[in-house]
Amino acid sequence: MNKNCILVTSRISGLGKSTFIRKAIDTSNVKYVKFPIYGDFDIDTLAERLCSKYSQLETGAIHLDIGTTANSQELNEVLYCLLLFRNFRFGQVAVSIPTTTMIYIELDASPDATLNQLPLFQYITPSAVVEKVDWTTLNIEYGGIQAVANYLQTIENKTIITQNINSSNFKKLDAMTCSRLIQAIFLPNKDADYITWTQLSIFVAVF
Repeated sequence: MNKNCILVTSRISGLGKSTFIRKAIDTSNVKYVKFPIYGDFDIDTLAERLCSKYSQLETGAIHLDIGTTANSQELNEVLYCLLLFRNFRFGQVAVSIPTTTMIYIELDASPDATLNQLPLFQYITPSAVVEKVDWTTLNIEYGGIQAVANYLQTIENKTIITQNINSSNFKKLDAMTCSRLIQAIFLPNKDADYITWTQLSIFVAVF
């Protein structure tokens, strides 16, 4: 069942599972197709959504982003058929995923999530476990990252003392520089094993 299927998990949420999957698919030079499943989903609507993606899946890879859902038994049946047989029939609608298409499964890791208790996942060994934030994947285009890093750089090089600082003076910094500057002020007195991208986004927003 693990053939052409990669299960990505993490200890806690916010460690970058989606980024890990997106990077893996981009590296494979195939089309990225995200397919979220969460909440009290309707099976017929899910079938129609998946059918509409088939042409993309012929030359792409699918990211099944699975969140907390009330229909756990139905979800288990759907995933079992899609992963084992690569097809499933929903009423009058037959849905399939090409056998050569890579399937990446991301499971919600929030405290109240019980997805790993689904019978299906007792038979699938996680292919990738995201243990902690990977700073090399910092998205420097994310709103506020460049501004915060530039401001921290003016503190580091002391230009803040001699110049008026405003965004018109900022320059685009590379990922390594942004990461170093932000980690220096963000990480102290925090447990590195429990740092998340969510915490960083809050830090950037209120900086």
